[in-house]
Amino acid sequence: PAAAMVLWAARSVQWRPCLVGARTYVDSLNRRMVIKSIQSAQEVLQHFEGRPNTDTPTLEGMLKQLGTVTKPGEVQHLLQDERFHKLLVSLESRFENMDADTLARVGTAMARLRGSSPELTDFARRLAE
Repeated sequence: PAAAMVLWAARSVQWRPCLVGARTYVDSLNRRMVIKSIQSAQEVLQHFEGRPNTDTPTLEGMLKQLGTVTKPGEVQHLLQDERFHKLLVSLESRFENMDADTLARVGTAMARLRGSSPELTDFARRLAE
């Protein structure tokens, strides 16, 4: 009887992954794993562009991945991209609700960019407040 119940339960579950471009995910952890697999800054920004209201850990992961995949010669181009500024604004709007650990991770992710712009400087100043 127990095996029959498990079999029935297994048959009643329907797996429907959410298709996002060529990548699929089920929850926040999987979204962050998808972000880690992206190998270009443009793809990270394109991923963000379709999901501006994503959760804070995923946004932090996007910023971190941008710092990881952006080559030194591409930093200034990234800093001028409107999608990058929208990512910063989205993170900035959540500063009040972030705990100290999350704020530290966002600061570390930002430091990976190894570039400077007035917007990034303002972002860092607001993060420190």
